[in-house]
Amino acid sequence: MSTLTARRPLAPLPLPNAAEARRAVMSRPAAEQAEYVLNVPIHTPEFIFAMNSLDHLISRVGETSQPGGLCIHGEGGTGKSFIVDFLQRRYLSRQLLRGVQLPIVKITLDGNPTSTSIRQDILEAIGYVGQIRKAKAAELDRVIKEAFGELDVRLLVVDEAGHLVPSSRRRNEDRLGGAAWDTLKRLHEELKIGFVFVGTPVVGEMVRSDSQFNSRWGEAPMRHYQNDQSWNGLLGALDQALPFEQSAGLNSRESSNAFFAATGGNLRLLKRLVAEAVLLGARRSDQKLEIDYVAKAFDLLGYRGTNPFRGLS
Repeated sequence: MSTLTARRPLAPLPLPNAAEARRAVMSRPAAEQAEYVLNVPIHTPEFIFAMNSLDHLISRVGETSQPGGLCIHGEGGTGKSFIVDFLQRRYLSRQLLRGVQLPIVKITLDGNPTSTSIRQDILEAIGYVGQIRKAKAAELDRVIKEAFGELDVRLLVVDEAGHLVPSSRRRNEDRLGGAAWDTLKRLHEELKIGFVFVGTPVVGEMVRSDSQFNSRWGEAPMRHYQNDQSWNGLLGALDQALPFEQSAGLNSRESSNAFFAATGGNLRLLKRLVAEAVLLGARRSDQKLEIDYVAKAFDLLGYRGTNPFRGLS
């Protein structure tokens, strides 16, 4: 007899049409234009791979008893959190005739998580605040399983998953994670949904070191850019997404080198810098993003080092 549970249809929001979204935001206030730049997806190979993997993982829930998981890992500022936030914006909770559908549940770890705190974090994420502090592990597991079934959860995202690695980093023969990691493994088997671990590169090590997971889970490594063709392509794609009538030429040789000097290839720093410059330019209703605004944004944000945009035309 099948152990799979029938699932309600999902209705993820389609990926936005880039040209239409850009055109629509051009008439909005300057602050909204800057926010748009922070949130606009740049379809880099890493972003496309991660999104395709996540969509596939979600689609497998209900079709197989072992949908698997995905590990998104990299240093800070490489785009990990953006991918998760973007995914949550596509798979929104919604009210149906049969109740609420909550496709994605996300928890964020800190400190030294325990088996109990993991369970409590999961339940608090779906609204069980203050009702679970004294319950035993078996009872918490039962409530989690029932609640996830009622809400039709397809994916549990564990952000800052590097906290699962004990601070001592003591290893046994086949794993790097501790007791909290073992709890998540058991829940993964019980819930039969997709799991996503997000964190620093040690998260990738943790998954690879586990003999039960290293053949079932995919990896989406995120890295800082080097000052090469990929960096130039990223700037070109970002330039096309800017809410201005004319191109800013972000990927010209001089500008590309200056942006790399300012950000070190960190995607978060890049988008923050450009968004601040967009705010300045949009307040003046300019037709293009002038490099002078980027130079001013560099100073206003307190970026370190000599301003590499000074003197650029």
